[in-house]
Amino acid sequence: MKRTSAREEARRRKRGSAIAQRRLPFGPAHEARDESYDGTADFSRSLDTCYAAIRARVAAGGKGWEPK
Repeated sequence: MKRTSAREEARRRKRGSAIAQRRLPFGPAHEARDESYDGTADFSRSLDTCYAAIRARVAAGGKGWEPK
């Protein structure tokens, strides 16, 4: 009897059954997830946008940002 390693066993369980993998021609369309989302980069861009708005306000003669 051949023994499988824990890694092989986990890969087998992750893969699922052949029936679960089959795409059926009916039902709602499956939409793929976007696995490329980077939360850190998204947060960084939001801060950059805020700072750009403050710089534009100051350039137009408005008040800058002061921490409390």
